[in-house]
Amino acid sequence: NQGYWKEYNLYIGTTPASFTIQNNVAVTGGQTLTLNTPDPRIQVGMTVGGIGIPAGVTVTVIAANKTTLTVTGAAIGTLAANALLTYSFSVLPSISLTTISNEAITITNPAQGFVLPISVVEITAVTGGLTNLIALE
Repeated sequence: NQGYWKEYNLYIGTTPASFTIQNNVAVTGGQTLTLNTPDPRIQVGMTVGGIGIPAGVTVTVIAANKTTLTVTGAAIGTLAANALLTYSFSVLPSISLTTISNEAITITNPAQGFVLPISVVEITAVTGGLTNLIALE
């Protein structure tokens, strides 16, 4: 019964943006990319691009040491140390939800660090690396 639904406002914690860094050790083929130091912005599901990286390479595993990344797609070619690499999601961050009025809404690229100005009863999907959502009563 809709009259018993509990409603929340949602705080958007992290909306990832693409970024470029020079932080890798040299690679000659394979599905592993090793970083000199951990970078907390890198997330599973991000694509990796740069000279020596074939199109469609995606981070699938980040090892516990936070410096070893396993990727899928074509094997990495010859990659120089500290190559300029771009990490991004292939889709914009979005959140799909149901409101207290039983409306299905999708918000694309919501602002990080803000409370959504709608009453939410259910989150139905999240894409593009959107994380750290907090339900507020």
